[in-house]
Amino acid sequence: MPFSMTGKTTIVTGAAAGIGLAIARRFAEADANVMMVDSDDQALRRECRDMPAGSNAQRYCGDINEKLTIVNLLAATLDAYERVDVLVNANLRWRHSDPMVSHDDALDELFRHNVLANMRLTRLVADRMIQQAQDEGSDRAAGAIVNISALVPENAPPELFAFSISCAALNRMTQSFASALARHRIRVNAVAAGGVLATSLKRRSSAATHQRESTDRAGPLDHIDETADIAETAQFLAATGALAVTGEIMTIDSTYGSERRRP
Repeated sequence: MPFSMTGKTTIVTGAAAGIGLAIARRFAEADANVMMVDSDDQALRRECRDMPAGSNAQRYCGDINEKLTIVNLLAATLDAYERVDVLVNANLRWRHSDPMVSHDDALDELFRHNVLANMRLTRLVADRMIQQAQDEGSDRAAGAIVNISALVPENAPPELFAFSISCAALNRMTQSFASALARHRIRVNAVAAGGVLATSLKRRSSAATHQRESTDRAGPLDHIDETADIAETAQFLAATGALAVTGEIMTIDSTYGSERRRP
C-alpha cells in the first residue's frame, strides 16, 4: 500500500506538542514504531501515555542540540526496535529577533537549533540507514527523512529575521542531503508549514501583527490549516507512495500564499 507505515521504525523530534505530536500520533495510528523525542519530559510522558490504544510508541527525553543526546537517542531506538526507517525533524524553534541589535543572539540560537542540530541527527541516522541496507543486501529504499520547515513571507518583517534565515538554511540543507543521499536510496524532503505555524507564532508574540488576519479565518479553499494536514503530508513523504520524491520543499498553506504576496 502506497501510504503504509506498518512496521516502519520512526524517530520524531519535537513530539511533545504541536506538529511533532500530530506526526507521532499519525504514524502510531498507521502501525509504525514511533520513538517520540522532546526536551519537555513532563509533556512527553503525558503524550506518550495518551498514544492510541495498541500503538507501539516509546519516548526519549533530551536536548538534541547535545551531541551525546543524539547518539543515545539512536542507541535507544535500536535497542527498542532494532532499526530505523524514518526520521522526522519537527523540532522547529522560533523567537523574536532584531537585525539591528548587535547583541541579539537569536540568529545563533535558531541556527544552532533549527539547522545544526537537525544536520547532526540527519547524518547519524542516515549512516545507520546506509549500514542497514548494506547488511541486508537490499536494493529497496533505505529510508526517508522529513524536515519540518516554515513558509516565511518573502518580505519577512524584522521580528522574523533570525527565524527566516534558519528556515532558508534548513530548506537548502534538505536539498543538499537529498542530493548526497540519493545514491544510497534515502529520500530527504521538507514540509513548509504556512497557516499552522503562523498561528503558533501569533500566539507567542504580540509583535507578529502581520500574521493575524489570515490565520484566524479560512483562506480561498475554505479550510483552516491544522497540524493534521502537516502530519498527513509527512506520512506521504515517509511512505513508499513517494519513492520518486526527494529534494522537495512541500508547502502546506490553504491561504494560497497570501502572506508571500502581501506588500
